[in-house]
Amino acid sequence: MIGSEPRPYGGRPAVPARWREEQLFFDSGSYFAALGEAIAAARQSVDVEMYIFEDDARGRPLLDLLAAAAARGLRVRVLVDGIGSPAWSATQLTALARAGVYSRIYHPAPWPLSRIAPADLALPGRLLELLTRINKRDHRKLCIIDRRDAFCGSMNVSARHAGWRETGVRVRGREVLDLEASYDLIWSRSHNPRLPRERHSPVHRTVAQMSARLVATNHTLHLRRRHHRRLLLRIARSRHRVWITNPYFVPGPQLLRALCHAAQRGVDVRLLLPGRNDVPLIGWISRLYYLTLIRSGVRLFEYLPSVLHAKTLIVDDWARIGTSNLNYRSRYHDLEVDLLLTHRDSLAALLLQFRHDLQHARRITESIARSAPLLQRLGGHLALLFRNWL
Repeated sequence: MIGSEPRPYGGRPAVPARWREEQLFFDSGSYFAALGEAIAAARQSVDVEMYIFEDDARGRPLLDLLAAAAARGLRVRVLVDGIGSPAWSATQLTALARAGVYSRIYHPAPWPLSRIAPADLALPGRLLELLTRINKRDHRKLCIIDRRDAFCGSMNVSARHAGWRETGVRVRGREVLDLEASYDLIWSRSHNPRLPRERHSPVHRTVAQMSARLVATNHTLHLRRRHHRRLLLRIARSRHRVWITNPYFVPGPQLLRALCHAAQRGVDVRLLLPGRNDVPLIGWISRLYYLTLIRSGVRLFEYLPSVLHAKTLIVDDWARIGTSNLNYRSRYHDLEVDLLLTHRDSLAALLLQFRHDLQHARRITESIARSAPLLQRLGGHLALLFRNWL
């Protein structure tokens, strides 16, 4: 197995695990085509979790497939985020229920005012709690078929994103049960006024111990800290390469130092970031780090053909694909899920795609980094003050 997990602090090595099958996708068209075929062939259940799920040329065919699966007697659940999918409402939930599809919204927006008492708004502590909660989003993109097949990656259900450079993976194996346990937990914390609240089942209590193998989730503060420590440790121990593709690069000081130190040790550290970002403010902030990284020996590239939305990490022969960005939102606020690759041909395909992407990217030199427009630099410094929310 490639890229086994590092030894847990003070414990024994994690039990080796391996996906039975892995299939990579580097564009949303092939990803959703394969997902559609899997849903059409499903026999027991389909669970979908999406940050953005739009009722458009991409979303409507998927909803039709889900309704058809429910009509065949399958249990079908759809979970969306209240900010990522603001058009979803009680009306949409009711329409899906008529089709036999169960659905919920994670932290609905606009915030249900009926659930906030006026007296709560007068209490600073209660108001801060409400604002903090609504800032926590479900940024995951996940689909589980028959408890044995799972799709995960950077792809949202949106026709507006067609043509973006994405990366996703389809995995099969017993570890998919870990993904379903995680899905059940988030489902129980989500909202549908027509569905009863669920108590946490015993499986929910096992999720915190789940992520030492192939599935990395971050629904607790402990897990967030553990994954961050392990990433820093892996970069610190890297010998050959650290190749990162990420659309929203706003690193904390520890990650920034780890990348710079690895490059200074002679490790091949490369960052592939968007040349044009769908959130321009994030691009302005990212460019504030360019000079520090370049002067430490990190090679920086900006992807040019389209919006880059893929989220991949390669450290030596360890590789991860998922939904996490290297920014403050993913580290502190948003729910994410990432999958470890275990097949050598998957690693080879990911390395080949990274090299292919570099052929369509611009190398950022120190002179290019210094020539950033003054207005852009000022905007980046101003936006950096709000990095915990971006």
